Amino acid sequence: MKISASFCSIWLIWLLITSGLNSVAQDRTIVTFQKTFGGAKDDVGNAVRQTSDGGYIIVGNSDVGAGSTEQDIYLIKTDAQGEQSWEKTFDVVGISDNGHGVEQTTDGGYIIAGAGLIKTDASGNVEWSKNSAYFINDVKQTPDGGYIAVSGDLIKYDANGNEEWTTTGQGGNAVGLTSDGGYIVTGEYTLSYVAGLIKFDAAGSTEWTQYYGGYSSKGHAVQQTSDGGYIFAGEYQFEHWGDVDLYVVKTDTAGNIEWAKHFGNDNITERGYSVQQTTDGGYIVVGEGSPDLLDYDAWLIKTDASGTATWGQAFSTANDNDGGYSVRQTDDGGYVVAGYTGEVGTGKADVYLVKTDSSGHASGITHSFQPSLPTQKHNIFPNPTSGKFTLQVTNAGNQQINIHNMIGDIVFETIVDGSNATPIDISNLPTGVYLVSVISDHQKEVRKIVKSK
Repeated sequence: MKISASFCSIWLIWLLITSGLNSVAQDRTIVTFQKTFGGAKDDVGNAVRQTSDGGYIIVGNSDVGAGSTEQDIYLIKTDAQGEQSWEKTFDVVGISDNGHGVEQTTDGGYIIAGAGLIKTDASGNVEWSKNSAYFINDVKQTPDGGYIAVSGDLIKYDANGNEEWTTTGQGGNAVGLTSDGGYIVTGEYTLSYVAGLIKFDAAGSTEWTQYYGGYSSKGHAVQQTSDGGYIFAGEYQFEHWGDVDLYVVKTDTAGNIEWAKHFGNDNITERGYSVQQTTDGGYIVVGEGSPDLLDYDAWLIKTDASGTATWGQAFSTANDNDGGYSVRQTDDGGYVVAGYTGEVGTGKADVYLVKTDSSGHASGITHSFQPSLPTQKHNIFPNPTSGKFTLQVTNAGNQQINIHNMIGDIVFETIVDGSNATPIDISNLPTGVYLVSVISDHQKEVRKIVKSK
């Protein structure tokens, strides 16, 4: 039978159109869900990772004693739809066995950071465990098959969990691998409790340290970025008894600030617990906050490469409070979040797992909000300082700056233009703690700064 050229053309066009429609349909088919896990007492998810089979591994803690006085490490494996495949609990030290971090290892098993270090096979069965002098906050597998863990110290282990070296007293809340074979750590440091970054080489020697001010601030998560710099997320308290904002900082390769963002509402506490650079060069951040100034929700914020928020989503169940402790971009371009839902400490909290699409939506459980920048707040960095620091004020117009020592004497004063970042030099002042007052027509704000040697 002879087939005409026109028929072939029509058939080819139809094939291309239907193939394109199928492709569009596949692009739009991103799995979303919300799941809760746990028993009759408090259960919390502290970290989540997508696994090589497309599913997810979550680690946290589960209450097993009276009230919330005794916890076991809680490990949950799910499939790609969020359905539980298996769960395990681990009792390491017998009291507070919290699981803080988890990674899938190259052999398909898992490494868990918590009350020590636990290595399991792919089914969650323990292969070995190691105790630690401090609770381990985070762990990563290193290129040599070993592990780098951070607690009160930075500790390097071999593939069997044997300690190779430790950096005493130079720990933190999170650790990341760097492209030069070293490590980057964030946490809270010095007597003034400020967020910081510490860069280590491959042998654990300190290369540099940077601090990022506030009355009190903490770094909870860190990652090296594609340009060789660093991104960290945490919290920033502007003054004593003041509100706390979700804090995201991008630095260059030496830890110098390129930009710093505060997200939050006045008089409400917001914290950032996890951050990751996304495939478009921007960042995804998760934490907890209150977009409606009522109950706390898990906050998911997407920014561009400059830290400008492009969207925000809040996850909330019927419970009063929800929080997000960990986020990762997934293979389909969406995001997976782990945290808690319910009132922690009352026996009513469960592990909360949410899978979203690329815009942070998950059917029936999110509402959009525009992450806001706090009003009339200024930033001081670096803090502590050896002499020179930058004062960044959000309000335009002239601002009176007074610096007092701790007995109330004015030791420095000037007037700055609030529309610019102003360098200030206190190199001539003795080491110690000082109070920086920013005074405008409408209000006065006070921040603490530490002058170091």
